[in-house]
Amino acid sequence: MIQRINLLPKELRTVNKRTFYFIASLSIILYLSTLYAFNYSQKANIGALEAKRDSLRQSVSLLARQDAKYREVIDKINLTEAKKKEMEARAGLVSWISDGNTQWSGPLYELSNIVHAGLWFSSLSSSDIMAGDKKFKGIRVSGMALSSSRITDFMAAVEASPFFEGVSLAYVQNTEYNGKEAFSFEITFRIGGKR
Repeated sequence: MIQRINLLPKELRTVNKRTFYFIASLSIILYLSTLYAFNYSQKANIGALEAKRDSLRQSVSLLARQDAKYREVIDKINLTEAKKKEMEARAGLVSWISDGNTQWSGPLYELSNIVHAGLWFSSLSSSDIMAGDKKFKGIRVSGMALSSSRITDFMAAVEASPFFEGVSLAYVQNTEYNGKEAFSFEITFRIGGKR
């Protein structure tokens, strides 16, 4: 059998192992409890961060849906603005085309209703007339009438019409038509004003 020999001096030979085991156990317990507390704290932090992450994901999802709706609205607004610009361009073109151009259908129809039997035109011409800063269409009609009263009635009807204004008699002359007394005349007036 082997016998062990301790060569240490006697004061160093005796070691109280209980104290060592107690301190070692206490250190291990303290170390494990610190690790447990740290682990518990980290789990709590991770749980809070996961809850915050889930909340942020829901917010991002909600914002993405709202963004999609806003993009639809913006697209509609842009489309509406494009259509508006296109319509303004067309309206500008129509305005440019019709600017200063007289719509002849109404005045000519009115003139045909004013001319009665016994009075007829031999010529009708138009010209631009400036009155102040406005431009008007001037009308000059020449013709014949079987009586001077028909010329007077025609001038009164032109003056009363909402399409015409500024009626003026240029001349009236006695003449003969098919062996009867007749009158040739020239009258000027403007389109516009009273409508």
